[in-house]
Amino acid sequence: MGEEPKIKNLFVEKYKAIYPEYNDGKIPTDQQIQELQGYYFAQNAKGEYSDNEGGLKEQKKIYELILQKKDELLTIGNPIEFVFSHSALGVGWDNPNVFNIATLNTAYSEIRKRQEIGRGLRICVNQQGQRVYDALNAEDADRVNQLTVIPNETYETFITQYQKEIKDIYGTVSVGAGMSHTHKDYVAEVSSRNIGTISEEGIEDSFGGTETYRLKAKFMTLDLVEELSENTGLSYTTLFKIVNNITNLDHIIKNPPQYIHTAAVIIRIIELDEMFRGLDYHLTVEDFPFSFNDFVKNVSKSDYVETPNRGVFDKMLIDSNVEYDFAKATDNQPDIVCFIKLPSWYKIKTPIGEYEPDFGLVMKRKSLKSGDETEYYFVIETKGTNDINDKKALTESEVYKIKCAMKHFETLGVEVHYKAPVKEYHYFQREADKTINALNEK
Repeated sequence: MGEEPKIKNLFVEKYKAIYPEYNDGKIPTDQQIQELQGYYFAQNAKGEYSDNEGGLKEQKKIYELILQKKDELLTIGNPIEFVFSHSALGVGWDNPNVFNIATLNTAYSEIRKRQEIGRGLRICVNQQGQRVYDALNAEDADRVNQLTVIPNETYETFITQYQKEIKDIYGTVSVGAGMSHTHKDYVAEVSSRNIGTISEEGIEDSFGGTETYRLKAKFMTLDLVEELSENTGLSYTTLFKIVNNITNLDHIIKNPPQYIHTAAVIIRIIELDEMFRGLDYHLTVEDFPFSFNDFVKNVSKSDYVETPNRGVFDKMLIDSNVEYDFAKATDNQPDIVCFIKLPSWYKIKTPIGEYEPDFGLVMKRKSLKSGDETEYYFVIETKGTNDINDKKALTESEVYKIKCAMKHFETLGVEVHYKAPVKEYHYFQREADKTINALNEK
């Protein structure tokens, strides 16, 4: 970025060096390189384009070409061959003809890598916009729909996790995109030049030949204890004891980042279990009075769900589609007296941060024999699953906070029943019936 854009200048240097090899010794012009290098960078907070070398007008044109005018970008006459993207591969760019992805960043993010690779997993189209499919028996060299990824180590880690996720969901990795490794290990091309004279006019030398050598992999020294300490917060003394008892340390050489990541996750889960085992809540005799003003907020209409029948208010603020569906279903249930989205100030303290439950509701039941009505009080946490052991839908911290909330409500000693996680109203209805029946039996 700026007057000396590092990526742009490096590209120009490398492109000029390799171009003659594939074009009969010809040298590309600066204009030619400028036209095929369709780079762009995202806008900053002030609305200005970060790379101001080409001017705001030119940068905006390239930005629109990439994100909005892909038909123009796909025409044969368009000179752009390379796109240097600051963020387009993450979201917003649905371009079917992406065949090569090379990343310059080294940060690890499973969601980000899935989004980036997803940009290149579209079935490609021809100039008429028609999908082009490969024959089932096509060789790699003849395959059109093949995404080539020039990875760093985190991509290798991602591919392993991607295939595992596909297998967990569908039972086999064959339903996902096929993988083929075409790397040839680390290879070095060594050339020899004999220097004759060095003067103000330059260097005179003679070419002595070129040979290719296969290199042996060498890894930088990794401080396993330090890495685990950074990822778990444990002391060196504790981690020395843990590392000394690990029986598969030889596996770290296969993929050091993956090994450290997996080990840290296992340790953090154990940490959470131990913290929960020693957790105890005590009554503080504090009082939190209800105030209608706590629920008055000026936000867009799309953030609300209409609840005119059973809501304490005729509409309530929601944070997700799961909350929206639950609120709509609850609002139409005849056995619900009222329900409310709990205010943001209602927080339950846990060792890993504060937790905010979603809904509070009152349910009534009427006895057929006596005609007496009884009210039951519930607090509900909605999630994308009904199973607290669903590791795909819930993070370790979400599971831990739900378990802490269970202890919290048990300590309160009031007639409030906590239900979590809850995906839809019908599941909550069944769980509420179990609780009410158990209370009636007593």
